[in-house]
Amino acid sequence: MSLRIELDAKDIENRHKMYTFFREKITVPEYFGANLDALYDVLSEYDEDVSFIFTRENTRRITREEYAWKVVMIIARCMQENPHIHMVFCE
Repeated sequence: MSLRIELDAKDIENRHKMYTFFREKITVPEYFGANLDALYDVLSEYDEDVSFIFTRENTRRITREEYAWKVVMIIARCMQENPHIHMVFCE
């Protein structure tokens, strides 16, 4: 069964919030750092199915927040490299 995580800009709008959000939602190693490189490292090697859910409204908010947009780009890059990472867009 795939883990489903709804992303909202308020959860990933800065390094600290992103770090806290991912620590609470997925299993990350002890050394997981509060930066985009660490997020990439974790997601590119993640061995469980994870679907990141984007609603229309959340996607609008994410595109207005620079750091949140960078997080989404990391997820998209990992999705191309790791078959366990998925992005789902819905109403």
